[in-house]
Amino acid sequence: MLWEFNDNLKCKRVKKGVVKKELSIDKYRDVLFSRTTESISQNGIRSYGHQIYTEQTTKTALSACDDKVFIRDDNVHTYNFGHYATRQ
Repeated sequence: MLWEFNDNLKCKRVKKGVVKKELSIDKYRDVLFSRTTESISQNGIRSYGHQIYTEQTTKTALSACDDKVFIRDDNVHTYNFGHYATRQ
């Protein structure tokens, strides 16, 4: 089954270590079918004015919302906005 493969998870703007430790294929599936979001916290090193600081940031890692496509009722298939089936 598709949900058994767990070796190639991707998430934009989130560190690879955080994706590997905190996200699983089950979370991807839950977010997709329940239309919710998943937030994560990650630590990083940053410099401001030649001073080095550590900071913790909270980011939305997974989201079922997409502003470029219309998600159909089965939560898998999509239509582009402007498609004749989305017009009423």
